[in-house]
Amino acid sequence: MAYRDKCFCDWLGGELNKAEPGIARIDALFDALDDWFNDRAELLLPFRGCFFINVSGEFSDPADPVHQQCMKHKDNIAALIKKQVGTLGIDVDQLQTLTDSLCLLKEGAMVLAHVQGDKRAALKAKKSAEVMVRSVRK
Repeated sequence: MAYRDKCFCDWLGGELNKAEPGIARIDALFDALDDWFNDRAELLLPFRGCFFINVSGEFSDPADPVHQQCMKHKDNIAALIKKQVGTLGIDVDQLQTLTDSLCLLKEGAMVLAHVQGDKRAALKAKKSAEVMVRSVRK
């Protein structure tokens, strides 16, 4: 699980860092997810949903060490997203709120892409993310 976490975090971090700091990095998050959902992310296995969501469903007790590793992965991704949100130049209160909202959009897009087969889920989430970012940058 640590290997899968590192591979995914390294891949996503690399995709985000290709974009200029600011809104472009938020867009890059959802563009990267779109690549993953549509099997264009060469460094990842074919998309079969989120490995960590799938595994946490099998080890549903939050006290289970496997479940805790899944939670740690989600925390790692949230920290990566928060770092990118920090490049927007918004105040600290908005920073956490926007990070939480973007994480919810990301998670929802993954589930929609996997469960309902909506391969455009990341692009739909990207539009919502753009609205959220504009609302906090006024």
